[in-house]
Amino acid sequence: MYLFITTVFYILLNKLIMVAYRMKSALVKILWRQALKNLEVSEKLLEEGFYNFSAFHAHQAAEYALKTAIVFLLRELPPKTHFLPELLSALQDEGIEVEDIREDTLDLNLHYRISLDPEALGGPPYETYSRRMGKLCLMWARRILKWTEKHLQK
Repeated sequence: MYLFITTVFYILLNKLIMVAYRMKSALVKILWRQALKNLEVSEKLLEEGFYNFSAFHAHQAAEYALKTAIVFLLRELPPKTHFLPELLSALQDEGIEVEDIREDTLDLNLHYRISLDPEALGGPPYETYSRRMGKLCLMWARRILKWTEKHLQK
């Protein structure tokens, strides 16, 4: 009887593990597609002259890319945060080399709040963002997505 219960337990445990794996695999696809879509939106907003909104969506693209990397590489759910350095630390703490994107992450992180909040800079963000700043945010996001894509292919 003990052998039967143990066997059933391991069969059920294996099925649960497979379900969890499939769910995380699906989550990787969802998060990655969202990262790519935010990057696309950021590019279009930059072209149209909405520089602060372009910066915000560049941040969102990077955030979703880092969350994709966490789910894919660490096989765990990402922290519920918009703070890019925390997402980067989650990867680094598990031995993932992140130096290639550390500065991009730190620079882009500033734009989550200030790109939308009039109180953050003492005026409307659309008046304080330049095309150059929008392009920089987009460049940082692209590098973070490229880093993530490289790790997704491993």
